[in-house]
Amino acid sequence: MDMKRADIGLLLSLDVLLDEQHVSRAAHRLNLSQSAMSSQLARLRTRFGDPLLMPSGNGRGMVLTPRAEALQGPLRAALQALNDAIAANAFDPQHDARTFTIAANDNAFSALVRPLAQAVLREAPGIRLRCIAPDYADMAPRMERGEVDIYLGAARMVAPSLKQRLLLRDDFCVARRHDDPAPMDMAVYTSRPHVLISPAGQFSSIIDDALAELQKKRRVAMTVATYTQAASMVASSDAVATLPSAFLRSLGFSLRIDSLPFALDAFDYAMAWHPRVHHDPAHRWLRERLFAGLHDDSDA
Repeated sequence: MDMKRADIGLLLSLDVLLDEQHVSRAAHRLNLSQSAMSSQLARLRTRFGDPLLMPSGNGRGMVLTPRAEALQGPLRAALQALNDAIAANAFDPQHDARTFTIAANDNAFSALVRPLAQAVLREAPGIRLRCIAPDYADMAPRMERGEVDIYLGAARMVAPSLKQRLLLRDDFCVARRHDDPAPMDMAVYTSRPHVLISPAGQFSSIIDDALAELQKKRRVAMTVATYTQAASMVASSDAVATLPSAFLRSLGFSLRIDSLPFALDAFDYAMAWHPRVHHDPAHRWLRERLFAGLHDDSDA
């Protein structure tokens, strides 16, 4: 039989016929009429050039030809392997083992990854999460190669080629040590040394652009690579830092938190993934669990 012309439905019928050795019973199992089953058997005999099943001498059922006996085991194994391959596209978080790589900085980790990780620990003992720092310039290619599963962070950093879902909106606040007595106004804000989060070590950001429009400026005295480092620095100094409010609420130590003394647009957190995994059941479960966990956490 030429596999290029193989009919999977016909092979499934053959498997049942070889198992039942009876046309009527095979037809019943496959929910076919007896005439349709007989027609399929005729096609199979032509395809294989062999009768495959012959009437039994006692008039009860049929017996396999040597060709059919040789086919039965390998055919059953091949169909089972095909079934397993198709079933592998299903996903059971209770039993499946898988590693997901999430690109998120420490701000996004605190606001988004932590609720997800807590849910995964409870619900999916075989799932592992690998959290890495995002490489914005190479994010889409890495997702295409399967090196990163999900990006979590500022929506403005998501490449157009990726799918995304907005998760929540946040704004910036001013953080400083908890016992700082000065009321926060523009004069205090611009007179204090600032700690700026910049993995590349740059000394300006959108904050400075907004201040420039107001003909104001601040003094950035220090840059650090992470939001956690900035929070730790201002907790024990006279410096201040402009940080996302969701991140500040997640901290395990006390800071004085004030509103900015000038208007600054809020920003959106997003979840992004590559289109190639959009329909993958495991990825879909992770995305849905993250979204549900985020809202469960916000409702608590």
